[in-house]
Amino acid sequence: MKKVRTVTKAITPNNTRPFFIMLVGFCILSAIFYMYAINQIVRNGVKFQTIQTELSHIIASLSNMEFQYINQKNSITIEKAVTLGFAQAEPTKYVSRKTSVALAHVADNKR
Repeated sequence: MKKVRTVTKAITPNNTRPFFIMLVGFCILSAIFYMYAINQIVRNGVKFQTIQTELSHIIASLSNMEFQYINQKNSITIEKAVTLGFAQAEPTKYVSRKTSVALAHVADNKR
């Protein structure tokens, strides 16, 4: 009987150094991109907080102005308007094409 010799050989590429360098480079680039993305997220969060604070101040001042407007609008009376130079409007008369309505109106005025 023949003795069977088994020869084991590891199957590895001869030159693994370029793959290792590419893997390390990819990890470094991924870490740099991750830090950049986190930095942008934090900056946008701070900007959002600042804008939200400014918006709340603007809304508060707008509410105050609306309240002042309503108070001034409610304080106007006929006497105050006349002192400011406004005049009472006279009733408006409209012309109609219907002769029966116009004649009835003229007849009412003659009585």
